[in-house]
Amino acid sequence: SLPLGIIDEIYVNPSSYKLKRKDVIIMCSDGLIDDNNSNIISILENISYDDPTIICNTLFSQLLNIRKNIDDATILVITIK
Repeated sequence: SLPLGIIDEIYVNPSSYKLKRKDVIIMCSDGLIDDNNSNIISILENISYDDPTIICNTLFSQLLNIRKNIDDATILVITIK
């Protein structure tokens, strides 16, 4: 979606999911995923840790290494205990 403040009105389609123990939520800004969508799944499949800090640092550093577009980048990883 467009950055906050670019358009006057936004339309949101809310979704809800039942979370369970050991689920992982990963949120990324477009600065990380635009050029790298095909790499994210591959990187995540090779991370064998359930620690959110390790997942975040590994995913972030690997995506930054292969990123073609220079843009701001944010990532958030949450694990459900």
